Amino acid sequence: MPAIDLDEMLIRLSGLPAETEWVEFKVNNADPRKIGEYCSALANSALLADKNSGYLVFGVENEGHNLMGTNVTLQNLKQGNEDFQNWLHNRLEPQIHIEFFEHEFDSKNFLILKINPTYLSPVSFNKEAYIRVGSSVRNLNSEQQKAQALWQKCSAATFEQSIARQGLSAEETISLLDIESYYRQLDIPYEKDEALVIDRLLEEKMIQQEIDGTYSIKNLGAILLAKKLSEFPSVARRSVRIIKYEGKGRIHANDDREGNLGYVSGFAGMLAYINRSLPSREVIEGATREIVYQYPVVALREFIANAIIHQDFSVKGSGPLVEIFSDRVEISNPGKPLMDVMRLMDNPPISRNESLARFMRRCNLCEERGSGIDRAVFLIEKAELPAPSFHVTDTHMRVTLWGPKAFADLTIEERQWACYWHCCLCHLEGNIMTNGSIRERLGISKRNYPQASQVISDTKARGWIKDFDPDNKAPRYAKYVPFWA
Repeated sequence: MPAIDLDEMLIRLSGLPAETEWVEFKVNNADPRKIGEYCSALANSALLADKNSGYLVFGVENEGHNLMGTNVTLQNLKQGNEDFQNWLHNRLEPQIHIEFFEHEFDSKNFLILKINPTYLSPVSFNKEAYIRVGSSVRNLNSEQQKAQALWQKCSAATFEQSIARQGLSAEETISLLDIESYYRQLDIPYEKDEALVIDRLLEEKMIQQEIDGTYSIKNLGAILLAKKLSEFPSVARRSVRIIKYEGKGRIHANDDREGNLGYVSGFAGMLAYINRSLPSREVIEGATREIVYQYPVVALREFIANAIIHQDFSVKGSGPLVEIFSDRVEISNPGKPLMDVMRLMDNPPISRNESLARFMRRCNLCEERGSGIDRAVFLIEKAELPAPSFHVTDTHMRVTLWGPKAFADLTIEERQWACYWHCCLCHLEGNIMTNGSIRERLGISKRNYPQASQVISDTKARGWIKDFDPDNKAPRYAKYVPFWA
């Protein structure tokens, strides 16, 4: 049950200034339709004021906020033949969460409605949206400035700052999160004092304290530090799922597992499991024995971190997915990329989930400077693996890392990807791609230079690369740059 101190909630609410648009005080007026309008108005006003909840309090004078008590009780309150709470719930759109607290304080009865706003759209009652202006309730359509600001709030609201769990004590908040991983990943001394831990989480905006003295864990805190993602319904489906198949197709799966730790807590273990599932070999140099994995660990880490960071949380029922085949690894995330995949190397990074990205970079789980893709592609080229390929669907982004392949076994498209990314790397390093450099990249012998010429010609025809010097007529001295250079 929520650890809500109703005495403290009532005292804090009654101690607020008179003109607080997200709190309304009544004594005994319990007109159901007026309550519905207040719920709409208070939900919308709370969102405008950056509050997690609005409050309708019965038993407190509106003027002086004196604690008078009320005779209003929900046990007998009905609208027609329908229970009031069901009647109210069915007439609010979008449907919002309202908590009803009947409480005795100082031998007097009080009723508190805690009304949570939504980021989907302004809340309406009986098809009309309302807003508070001072202590008055007005139709939202008559307050254009507030209506515009409210819609802007809805469109700018982030999944990260929405609430995953609420009504928690400090002890319960800490017990649900992997605090030790937080301190370990940031390389700071662990603090055992509960108050210091809470202060850090508040500063990180992973939790927030409510007016009733309880704490709410935001989606950001849950998805990063949860001991069990299943304890948080809003992020439970966002764990990274790993499927290992037998062979090159999806018919037979040898293993299918889904993590239950937050990203920070579980990232290292997840990456270690994936690497153990991939081919590797031992290399002995002198007295040193080293395991070399088929796919560069840093490249794999970077692409998985990107799938986590850039996922679109508005796509329901889907999270990051790593699929392991005998010849490749496919890494998918819900949501289209925010930029053209062809410009992943040269454009500055854009984060769909800025707070999530920033914290994972602070924890050294991905690159700090937005150069992760560059480094990943470079390491794949250095390992003499086929270039990664990128594909975008209506709802997802997928990157494919390929196992070793001879040039003769590469498809035309795979050769073009290799040519394009090699050209990008050359350009970003201050060099220029030539027939010789692409031969070295693809393992083509010098005597077979026409094969490299064909790859270059095909990639040019696709519009991915262009001549460095269009006026050069001697193929022997031709040089190439990416189409965006």
